[in-house]
Amino acid sequence: MLPQRSSCHSAPPRPRTTLQLAYFPESSGGGIVSHAVAAAAAALKTDAGAEGGGADAAVSKARAHLRAGRLLAAADALSRAAAGSQAADAAAAWVADARARALADQNARLLQAHATSTAASLA
Repeated sequence: MLPQRSSCHSAPPRPRTTLQLAYFPESSGGGIVSHAVAAAAAALKTDAGAEGGGADAAVSKARAHLRAGRLLAAADALSRAAAGSQAADAAAAWVADARARALADQNARLLQAHATSTAASLA
């Protein structure tokens, strides 16, 4: 089922959870203390803007793209931020839905343009 546009624009994965998980490489189990430290770091983290590197900046870029209405760019940024970490699974469903919605929107615009040009050629 194709996700609604509003659900993609308003419900990305919880950024702090994704950010917390991005601090742990896939092979790291991390004990309770390391998870608590990651949770505290994510809670204290301010929006770093779209500059810099790492998971923080990538999540921030994804949120900025989403606010600007660039759904595919937001999905790509979040996917890159989560790649190779435990956050990949947390972000995968939203990224897939966002990409499907962006593709459907692009196809709708293409069909509308084709219909408009066909109607103009018949007039």
